[in-house]
Order: sequence, then C-alpha cells, then structure tokens
Amino acid sequence: MMEFNRLLHSKLDSIFEQNNLRVIEEYGGFVKLKSPFVVMSFSHDRMENSNSFFVGRDDAEYLVDADIAELLFHLEEGKIFLRPETSEGDFLDNIVMLLESHEGKKLLSGEMSKLSDVDKYVNSKAKIYTSNLLNKQYLNAANQSWEEKDYQGFIDNLSHTDKDKLPSSYRLKLKIAFQKIGLN
Repeated sequence: MMEFNRLLHSKLDSIFEQNNLRVIEEYGGFVKLKSPFVVMSFSHDRMENSNSFFVGRDDAEYLVDADIAELLFHLEEGKIFLRPETSEGDFLDNIVMLLESHEGKKLLSGEMSKLSDVDKYVNSKAKIYTSNLLNKQYLNAANQSWEEKDYQGFIDNLSHTDKDKLPSSYRLKLKIAFQKIGLN
C-alpha cells in the first residue's frame, strides 16, 4: 500500500507544493492534504483494487464521483477518468490532468464557488434521499394502518406524503378510508 503513496507523491507533489497543499495525514494507501482553501484525500484499497478521491473543506469532504467531477471540472467523462477500478497509475495520471486543468487550478486557488456548487449538490441529493425515505416510511405505516383497519391512521400517515405522487391504489384506499370514518 505504501507503493500507492510513493506513486502519488511522485506524480502529484509538484502540484501540491505549488498550491500550498500539505500532508496532514498519511498511512498505507491513504494521503490527506490541506491548503488554506481546500482539503483533498486520495486512497487505494488493495483488497477491492479501487481508488478514491475526496475534495472539500475542513468541515466536509465529498467523494469525487462522476457527478461531482462534472460540477468541479466540467468533465462529462468523469466516469471514465475516475472509475474506482482504474489502475493506481492511471487513476493518479487522471488526477494530475484534472488538477492541472483550468477548472482544477480554480479549485486549488480557492475559488469557493466550486466547493459551494458541490455543497449545494450534495445537500440537494441528501434532501431528496431523506424525503424519499420519509415517504416510504409513511407509506409503510399507512399500509400497516390499512391492514389493521385503522382508517384514521391510514389518512394521517398519507397526509405526510405528496398525494399527487401516490399510486392510484393509495388514492382509492384514501377515498375508501374517508368513507369509512364518515368524512366524504
């Protein structure tokens, strides 16, 4: 694993030095760096033969997947360049290419709008995920209420969901539940 670290340093140290990125943590297969503007982590998992690149600030780092690569570097081919299964050398060569690009230089120089875009994107995805998870929980609770013939509970649980997105079976059951409790 230290081979990954040596390879990373041989390919990227000049970029790190030029941009005041200093190693703050390092062990076999993992290197974390920090500048006044950005925090970056690189890792290689030998067992899975996979590579990872994280970027962010002190308070949050994000895995640079294809979506974030497109946001940060305007790189639509992020899937190709940052595939986890890419060989260590090719992965690090791709990192060099990204960081030496116009957008990469902006990121390294502290253009905060780059990381703000990532923050917004990640927060938006988290809100959607949470909303979908809550919706599923309310639907499960509504199903349980229906099976128990607790029609008020069914109505209450569905009141927390977006009724326009409910499948037609739930809309029909909702109509029946209102009839059962006498609220046409």
